[in-house]
Amino acid sequence: MYHKFETHEGAELQILCAVCGMTWKREPRHARGCPGVRWYGWQQAPAHLKTYTQLRAMHLKPRDRKKPDGTLSGHDDWIYLYDEREALPRRKCSERQRLALRAAWLKCQETYTCKRCGAKPANPADLHHHFGKDFCVDCWEMLKWKAEQQTHEDQLREDCNEMIMWAHDLLVRTDWALIDTETTSLDGVVVEVCAVAPDGSVLFESLVKPDCPVTPGARAVHGISDEELNQAPKLAEVWPDLLKALEGRTLLLAYNAEFDEAVLSRSASRAGLPELPHKWECLKLAYAAYFGDWSDYWHSYRWQPLPGAGHRAKEDALAALALLKRMAATDLDEDGE
Repeated sequence: MYHKFETHEGAELQILCAVCGMTWKREPRHARGCPGVRWYGWQQAPAHLKTYTQLRAMHLKPRDRKKPDGTLSGHDDWIYLYDEREALPRRKCSERQRLALRAAWLKCQETYTCKRCGAKPANPADLHHHFGKDFCVDCWEMLKWKAEQQTHEDQLREDCNEMIMWAHDLLVRTDWALIDTETTSLDGVVVEVCAVAPDGSVLFESLVKPDCPVTPGARAVHGISDEELNQAPKLAEVWPDLLKALEGRTLLLAYNAEFDEAVLSRSASRAGLPELPHKWECLKLAYAAYFGDWSDYWHSYRWQPLPGAGHRAKEDALAALALLKRMAATDLDEDGE
């Protein structure tokens, strides 16, 4: 239905709909359709005009719901008003109907009783907001959380057992070596390298004279002085001995293998030497999974400091080997106890 515009001239020019009474200062281009009955602003309707919901709360109903006596402007649609004075009383339920409704509600409560805590819906609105078929919302969330926790704990235990078996399998092999380096900086070159065998014997150990200065931060960690490095051989002099010491070793293990592999590769490249051809595995990542300190933020296990580390290549290599043996000696957790 369209508005029937009329123009009224007074103190100000005013456009008026002759049907609903809405007013505008100028003719609207995109006005909503006319409701067809008198329109009232919010809280401006006469007291005898009620919404359908208000009449229902008074146990009344409109004489004809299709013929409203007024309207309010809602967010998406019109809110129609009806004259309370012409409203009809609603028919009351008979005793038989009340008993039937009561029996149906009791059956509904029994159906939706929580199987965990025994709570029952207090009213029909609870069925939508607080109850499912078998559990109330609170119990369902609790059970869901417990299931997630159990899954998480099972995964932690599985990962720990996997690392125990990995460490055990390594210690029955002899084709690997544990290697550690000290450097001029986090992105510098090697100043000390040590490789130890699975039995703890030292395969190779040497200081290395770098082609760049050691940063104060790196020296504060390993404590290797300039005097020691000035007297040390260059990498090209010790590289053949390192390769010979690693003959027959197909795997190199390190605590933070990504760092040590990158340091040796960078140092060899700067000295014009061939890189180590070995496969690398990281004890740091394995120990993190064994330790089981999970980070929800990073979605991974938190790295742990090397127990017993002395920040010299030989000390750190032997400390890493001792950690590997400790992991291998741990009993498998089969049932989560």
